[in-house]
Amino acid sequence: MKFIISFKTPDAVSYTITELEGDGSFSEDEIAKAKDLTYEFIEYDENVSIEFDTEAGTATVLKK
Repeated sequence: MKFIISFKTPDAVSYTITELEGDGSFSEDEIAKAKDLTYEFIEYDENVSIEFDTEAGTATVLKK
């Protein structure tokens, strides 16, 4: 059986990216790549959908 759960977590992406930027361990290029990848999967910095497959025992984050 497959089913999808959607989550809305306000400010989760912004908070995490801000922490990465303030950490000083990552270059501006690395931060930009993290943002770009995040935006492929998380809409409006807060909405994400995950598809669960009980037969395969997997969970997949869906692109927006």
